[in-house]
Amino acid sequence: MNDWVLSPDKFLTKEELTLLLRKAEECRSAGVARRQRQPVKDWLLVRLALLSGLRASEIADLRVVDCHVGYGHSDLFVRCGKNGKPRIVKISPDLKRDLRWYLRWKGEQGELHAEAFVIRGHRQERVSRIALWKRWKKLCPAHRLHDTRHTHATMLLEATKNLRLVQKQLGHSSPAITAVYADVVDSEAREGLVAMDHLVRRAGAKTEERLVDDNLPSSPGRVTEVVIQ
Repeated sequence: MNDWVLSPDKFLTKEELTLLLRKAEECRSAGVARRQRQPVKDWLLVRLALLSGLRASEIADLRVVDCHVGYGHSDLFVRCGKNGKPRIVKISPDLKRDLRWYLRWKGEQGELHAEAFVIRGHRQERVSRIALWKRWKKLCPAHRLHDTRHTHATMLLEATKNLRLVQKQLGHSSPAITAVYADVVDSEAREGLVAMDHLVRRAGAKTEERLVDDNLPSSPGRVTEVVIQ
């Protein structure tokens, strides 16, 4: 339990979260309108980091084939987590919809193939962690990219009151934690992630701003259906 005593500067407040998600959506809209790729990638970086709790290295290493967001699936496969351990990360309906939209957009940019990384680098296929950190600092200078993991954890815990689920989602490496918090059933994980979506949406309710674009299509289209299973 002591691992979860975090100082306030290590995670985003709900007000900061609201502003950041709004800024990310503005990036996506501007990128689509101006046919610029980087703002759309920035949008996904924010959404993916906050709603999945992945580490920077895990985001950089994430491939399209690791995104199980086809019909009946809502998972990300982390090939090499901390200490080289793979794991499955459950994702919420909102993040699933984000990824399906993004992968269809990625296909329209000619970036979609079997070995494609989710976020492509500027000069090479895989984006570096340093590049992600630099992009993040432009979007959220007051916080580190790693603080999104703490934000994800605190919001998921607040939404579910389920510390075991949080530990499994983040893939903490301590043997003691692993022994106590393993084997959370899928139905419990799904309910918790839906509850987290609701919490994120409520965070922006006071500003009467939508943090999720309900107009994003849920269908990935034929171009991604071959890749996403």
